[in-house]
Amino acid sequence: MNSRIFVSTGLIFLFLLFPADLKAQTAPGDFSADIVSSTPQGTVSMKMYSTAGKSRMEMPGNIMIIRQDLHVMWMVMPSQNMYMEQPIDPSMLAKTSRVMPGEIERVPMGNELIDGKTTQKFKITYEVSGRRDSLYQWIGAEEMPARVQAIDGSWTVDYKNISMGRQPDSLFEPPAGYQKMAIPSMNNINT
Repeated sequence: MNSRIFVSTGLIFLFLLFPADLKAQTAPGDFSADIVSSTPQGTVSMKMYSTAGKSRMEMPGNIMIIRQDLHVMWMVMPSQNMYMEQPIDPSMLAKTSRVMPGEIERVPMGNELIDGKTTQKFKITYEVSGRRDSLYQWIGAEEMPARVQAIDGSWTVDYKNISMGRQPDSLFEPPAGYQKMAIPSMNNINT
């Protein structure tokens, strides 16, 4: 069933882009950006919009809208004129500054070109739930990450075509006329 696949894909995407242990940073303030997330399993390209604690991620055929102010995530399926609603834990979401939650150390590693733009590379060590880990972060002129990467290179998230500025409020609501449907239970997804 398409809704089961979408729920699974949506949850995988949510943890890929916003891993619970990483709490990877997005950007300060209001912006839109193309995001390319790469792992050994493949590459996912998305469009992200963010403004005032609200975000929207558009993947081919699916849209995720996260409203931190309402503690809710909507998974929109345009081909079916439907959406699903799920509560979210705000602590799992990306923050809006370049500083990582639990950051212990930030070591400058010099400047590097990312997509033809000069960025500052940092090795960041952070601690979450008693576990220490590190990653690389490249900060661009917009004072937001241009890239975040695992130390071992096993995953990379690139932010491209960054456009700073307030985003329209209409991007952060389910489309008018769409039907709200119940999210299948995890027991039903596995059968």
